[in-house]
Amino acid sequence: MRFYRERGQINTFSNCRDLLANRGLSTHTVLYIKDDLESIEKTLRFCFLQGYIIFSFGGIGATPDDLTRLACAKAFGSKIRATSRRN
Repeated sequence: MRFYRERGQINTFSNCRDLLANRGLSTHTVLYIKDDLESIEKTLRFCFLQGYIIFSFGGIGATPDDLTRLACAKAFGSKIRATSRRN
């Protein structure tokens, strides 16, 4: 897997686009969403209702303050439950 750097950051969209293209697929729409719970939730809900396939990524990956999982749960009308990790 290759990662592209633009302006000092890993550009995951370019990587995803290339992986899809290598399989004969393409993107229809790309949305850049403000890192805000309501914005993410509303956008995900809209995409779910349209039947879109969604790839969600950005920044440096999952962090303790990441809003994506919570926004996705809210968009689906679900709750997140904590689980413990075992080695």
